[in-house]
Amino acid sequence: MNNDLTKYMYQHFEEALNIGWNSNEQEADIGNIKQTFFENLRIHCERPLNIERNGKYRELEINGEKFVKGFGEIRILDLQKGIRYAAPNIILDDIEDGIYIPDEDFIEAVIASPKPGDVEYEEFLNRYNYDSYWGENEKRVNTLNTVVGLLEKDTYEFREYIKAENLLNCVTHQGSLLNCTINMGKPEQALYLIESGIDVNMFCGVELLNSIESSLTEVAEELIKHNIYMDFMEMKTNPLVSAIRYGNKSIVQKLLEKDLRLLQTYSNEYVQNCSMLDVAQRCGDLDIINLIKRYL
Repeated sequence: MNNDLTKYMYQHFEEALNIGWNSNEQEADIGNIKQTFFENLRIHCERPLNIERNGKYRELEINGEKFVKGFGEIRILDLQKGIRYAAPNIILDDIEDGIYIPDEDFIEAVIASPKPGDVEYEEFLNRYNYDSYWGENEKRVNTLNTVVGLLEKDTYEFREYIKAENLLNCVTHQGSLLNCTINMGKPEQALYLIESGIDVNMFCGVELLNSIESSLTEVAEELIKHNIYMDFMEMKTNPLVSAIRYGNKSIVQKLLEKDLRLLQTYSNEYVQNCSMLDVAQRCGDLDIINLIKRYL
């Protein structure tokens, strides 16, 4: 999750692009990066927001004394391009240690962006709350409230409105409009959004997980067909695990046909060496058990 340039969804859904959450360990000479970049980024990192005990952190040892730092986030406002970046507030440490090397667009944004204390940034912080969709201006808030209201009413106006206002890939409190339709149990609208070309990979595949959980099989099948991102790094984000647990044989087969890498074996604080066959056997669906055996 939180892959570079996907939309932020760690503590809430937000119109911000992830940057620097996962190491990339590229070979690069950070000595070529302007010193202004490091100075400005340090100012942001020293004034984090969204501080949370499960946030990304680093364990450090200095002069024999151990401590941790991090747990917060920063926002970089690229006013020229209308882009907001979301990063952990230990991104500076990762860059200086060569664990993460940002792309040129982010470097330029940090150099040119308003910093904590600047008028533009403080105005953004004043809007950084739930009611303002985490930083949106009043006009955008009204637009988002309108489109969600039309979706709830399930009217034809919803489709016309997203066309007129170019809202296909907007971000709401429930993430993408596609995720909204899935959570509201509106498969027809979900299929319409997919057919209209909505970006199914804005949020690292959360829509697929939710469609499986909501038993919206046709929607899940379309998402798989449209190459939605499937995260198998953790058990909780592997869609095959969800399909097995919800007894959806059709989706289990579609997933296995799409990507056999989903047949992972996991060890964590709850399970040890747990394979997909183990998951299926615990759920007790013989059809799914036999299906998985055919792909092993």
